[in-house]
Amino acid sequence: MSEYANDTYMMLMRGSQSSMYALGFGVRAVLQLTQFLMRLHKEGILSGGEVDRYEKFVKATKGEFDIYNIPLSARTPREEQIDAIRSKLDVMGIRYHILPDVSEGEETMQICIYKEDLQKFSQFHDAYIRDALSGGEKQVDDLRNFTGGRTSIVSLPDASIPDMKNAMEQLRVDYAVLPDLNLKDGETQYVISNASLTSMKEAYRLYREGMLQKGVPLSEMKVMSKEQYRDTGKVTPKEYIENAKKTFL
Repeated sequence: MSEYANDTYMMLMRGSQSSMYALGFGVRAVLQLTQFLMRLHKEGILSGGEVDRYEKFVKATKGEFDIYNIPLSARTPREEQIDAIRSKLDVMGIRYHILPDVSEGEETMQICIYKEDLQKFSQFHDAYIRDALSGGEKQVDDLRNFTGGRTSIVSLPDASIPDMKNAMEQLRVDYAVLPDLNLKDGETQYVISNASLTSMKEAYRLYREGMLQKGVPLSEMKVMSKEQYRDTGKVTPKEYIENAKKTFL
């Protein structure tokens, strides 16, 4: 089927035997993803060209890559957004491969990023998310201007959002809603000013205790770094394959 298939397989197997390659997901996971994409091609779902491009990427990176979800807007044509993302990644010299879409019903794309380029990808991701912020009381740039860049990212359970939004308004917390990189984890992330962090923690603690008394347990509010937020969108090959099965098979 593919002129690269056997070479890719042998390269990964040699890496497994000699430990020459520290594969991002391990040989087994990369092989599973390769074999799954080949299966989709065999069943006429993917073109041979798509599989060839993926195999070239695997060979070029020796399997050293991570997969990330990138949120897309429902208001702009998907291909137009992907083309814009491609252009930015190309300009930044980031080595990547865009996987077939398995986000049926979700506005996201999945992309393989060469691990050596993760620092540059982080810069791209931060700028991309800043430009795509969905709003809130403030835009993220307003928050940074008004706070001198002193902001934090907090993650709240989805079930608490209506009440906590009211609490933020009453406490006059400036916030911006971040795009949800993982719609299935039951949490939403916000950027808030550091000056409001202590009062936000206390408000949520009291709210959580009150809900527990009503028999509704909620997880704790999380304060996370930009890297931890970005990694909420991290996807394992197994998760990608399971989503792809739901979409294609």
